[in-house]
Amino acid sequence: MAGLLDKAQKTLEDADAPLSEPAESIVSIEERIELLAQIEKGLASARRPVTPKDLSYTPQQSGERLPLLVNCAALVLIALAAVIFSLLSTARSRP
Repeated sequence: MAGLLDKAQKTLEDADAPLSEPAESIVSIEERIELLAQIEKGLASARRPVTPKDLSYTPQQSGERLPLLVNCAALVLIALAAVIFSLLSTARSRP
């Protein structure tokens, strides 16, 4: 039965071993250069310059209505709570 240290060392040795052939033996250097040139050419033709119009954003609708509605609803609830509190406190103070 191997100890934990032996297992860890074996795992490290196995991790250092190459899993497959290196890329240089599969694809020749000339083919690699040609492929990279084709990729770069394709990317260069797809690029376009960035203009200030690309960086600007104008929303289709203004976002003013929802915050205004929420604030108005909060004011109504606060006023309603004040009225209810006032009515309850006057009702309790009467004998």
